Amino acid sequence: MQTIDIKRVNSLFSDIKRETEFLSEAINGNSLDEKSVKAIKYSLIVTIEAMLQVCQHILAKKFKVPVSGYMDAFKKAHRYGIISESLSIKIQPLADLRNEFLIHGYWKCDDELLIGLIRDNLSDFHKFVKEAEEFITRQQKEF
Repeated sequence: MQTIDIKRVNSLFSDIKRETEFLSEAINGNSLDEKSVKAIKYSLIVTIEAMLQVCQHILAKKFKVPVSGYMDAFKKAHRYGIISESLSIKIQPLADLRNEFLIHGYWKCDDELLIGLIRDNLSDFHKFVKEAEEFITRQQKEF
């Protein structure tokens, strides 16, 4: 039976925490010049990607469940008890944001809108790490 690679998942959690800290500092800074906004966008992509990789890894290793896309990963993460329903619903749009807004057209996005979205939802990144860590802790206690 394959098991969750704790080292890998912890590395992804570290990425999320580091990027979330950067995002928090960057959006609350005095200057949002072009370089800062580009750094914020990149950091957001890294954060979302790490969250998705955590979900995909746990689903594959623990449950042998494939995902058919990024949004599906967040939906199934709730279905299999990795994260709460409320968090799953709240972060599902990040998959669309990552694909449509940031990857395929980030240079066209409304920077103020994006900064506002990050500011309003920054706590969701912390909550994701907390809930996923709690899931892993529960799984380790079962063995």
